[in-house]
Amino acid sequence: MHLWSAAVAAAAGLLVLGAAAQTARPHIVVGYYDMDGPDVSGNISLAKYTHVNIAFAMPDLDGSLKMTNAGFDISQLASKAHAGGAKALLSVGGHAGSMWFSRIVRDKGRSAALVSSIVSAVRAHSLDGVDIVWTDPGRSALPCYSSDKANDTPNFLGFLKGLRAGLGSEFGARSKLITLGVPTEPFSVDGAPSADVSAFSDVADYAHIMAFGINGPRQDTTGPDAPLQYEAGKGEQRSLAGAISAWTRAGWPAGKLTAGIIFGGHSSIPAADMSLDPNNQYQKQSHVVPQGDVDDRPFLDPCSFAPSYAGLWQYRNLRGSGLLPAANETAQGLHARRDAATETPWIYSPAAGRFYSYEDATSVGAKARYAASRGLAGAMAWMIHMDHNNELVGAIHTP
Repeated sequence: MHLWSAAVAAAAGLLVLGAAAQTARPHIVVGYYDMDGPDVSGNISLAKYTHVNIAFAMPDLDGSLKMTNAGFDISQLASKAHAGGAKALLSVGGHAGSMWFSRIVRDKGRSAALVSSIVSAVRAHSLDGVDIVWTDPGRSALPCYSSDKANDTPNFLGFLKGLRAGLGSEFGARSKLITLGVPTEPFSVDGAPSADVSAFSDVADYAHIMAFGINGPRQDTTGPDAPLQYEAGKGEQRSLAGAISAWTRAGWPAGKLTAGIIFGGHSSIPAADMSLDPNNQYQKQSHVVPQGDVDDRPFLDPCSFAPSYAGLWQYRNLRGSGLLPAANETAQGLHARRDAATETPWIYSPAAGRFYSYEDATSVGAKARYAASRGLAGAMAWMIHMDHNNELVGAIHTP
């Protein structure tokens, strides 16, 4: 039996002695495809994904959309996804693309314009729907991003209702998908997570919990990029498990959530030799963000326009660089551990003076099993091109 079918059936008590097991609902595997990343469309198979979110289209203040790669052939990728049996969606927003959301959704004219732009894009590229990634309604992700603490979240709901109506008018009621990329806590109102987000789940088909980047190179201490569980009093007190609980407690059905899994991780610069405290992945670090892998290009901060690295390491480059010569295997000369509390691997390189927190097949499999045990719809991969020979997406599918 498939991992998801078995886990969901067992968790729901559907396997009854002496009776045939009921068929569990199909699970989904969503993959984000970075249109501004390396062109891997010719050498990857999308057959392991049920949904491909093509990222990103960034809203401008007037409600128009600007692609992160103007020359990218969205229609071609959508056709490739369809040929493999997957649905194709346009992902709107993202970290850099969330600048104007607050000012758009508070204005009826701008909201209507953005709905029109999305409907036009779905029609033009024969897409199956749209994915909205507003990094954190009610909170300013960056100092120069507009936010309205009291009204962003209700305004966002109003916008989504208008988007549902616009898609329905053009293509037929509920014929197109609306999905959301969401943070680890429910959308904020007046500085606190919403107590009830059930109205959002009525409009949207799925929400993808982005439970990664939780501990990063800009924080005071090293720590797990994507903990399954957090360790009390150590690092950020957020995790995938905690996020699932927060969203379901606020009324979002588990069967309309996916567990977001990054296909990679980050590096940072510890302040001292971590091997002196060999089992502790929480140690003081520099606030200087190092270059991550060879594809970690400097980007301009949207507010200060200062160049910076992200410290990002894609899993395919962890494998290709020799840090991970094989799946679940680290190179000699590295201080490697698998943290039992957070169920994440980490590496310290004495030669490079670098800390690496990342996902591998074991940690991805643990997250997939946990999500299934909680009755989630499936998993989300960030991003498709960051995998190596389908090792991580394969771990989601492992029986």
